[in-house]
Amino acid sequence: MLAVQDEANRSAGIRQERVEALERQHRDDVCALQAQTAQEQQSLLEEYSKRQVLRAAENAELVKKKDYELKALCQEVMRYESQLEKAK
Repeated sequence: MLAVQDEANRSAGIRQERVEALERQHRDDVCALQAQTAQEQQSLLEEYSKRQVLRAAENAELVKKKDYELKALCQEVMRYESQLEKAK
């Protein structure tokens, strides 16, 4: 009878150890996934920031180009107005 009880206690202890090991593994897996997710989020944020910087630079360059075009058109209009004045 004592041997049966010892065997039952030993089996219960082994099961408890397995449960604890699985719980630890689950916590480790969850922490690893959280860390991976955080890294992916940081990577995406950095990529988004780079794209925003590039887009802002492209927009600034486009604005500068359009400004030059507008100034050239204004000068052309002024030249035509001057020619009209001379023709009158």
